[in-house]
Amino acid sequence: MNGVLKKIAIYTGAVMLATFVLFLICLPFGIKSFMNDISSVQTKMETKEANTNITKAVISVNDYCDIRFRQSKNGKFYVEVFEGSGDIRNFSYIENKVELTENGNIAYLDIEKDYENSKRFTKDTFNQFVSREFFYHPDLIVYIPENIEIETKGEYYHIEQLIYSNIDFANKETIQAEMEAENQREMELSVNQNISDIQAENDALRIEMENMRSELMTEISILREELYNEIYNNQTTTEMN
Repeated sequence: MNGVLKKIAIYTGAVMLATFVLFLICLPFGIKSFMNDISSVQTKMETKEANTNITKAVISVNDYCDIRFRQSKNGKFYVEVFEGSGDIRNFSYIENKVELTENGNIAYLDIEKDYENSKRFTKDTFNQFVSREFFYHPDLIVYIPENIEIETKGEYYHIEQLIYSNIDFANKETIQAEMEAENQREMELSVNQNISDIQAENDALRIEMENMRSELMTEISILREELYNEIYNNQTTTEMN
């Protein structure tokens, strides 16, 4: 019986060893094949462009995405949306939904996740996602000409991030001046609030000291009265004796 168990153990070990060696032999080929698949994925993008008569662009970022801003060289406001940009959630692939519309001289760029049209996570979407992370590129690039005004909406991106960049636009100095004025007002309010708090603490301390003084004077008056009565009683007792 022991001999049979020993043979089974030897055969099992030999099979496991052979499997492991085969895995090590095939591993480089698998990695090479995977890297070939990733490198063969072409980086594609879609360009959305506004008309040249645009004087203002309103950028609304309603969900997190990796946005890069660059100075437009051709005087046009446009955006490049990379294919494969998005997030993996619950084994689904959620792409970014980017819409560029116009109303008069104002362009509206709305960015959000396209939850309604989530894609099944396939090999192609996986390769696109890995390719994006491996050969880094953002979700989209927004090109801003220097002669239009910019306004941002949404909690995921704020105009302050553009103010302190090297991107020029028409109302940059105006917004920067407004921000500095607002910061100055907030600082003054903070200083005034601190002064008010200190004054309130001083007033409370003064009232407390006055109350303590009043209580002390009352105690002194009581002690003085008791001492006077004691002296008077002693004198009266002495005279009677």
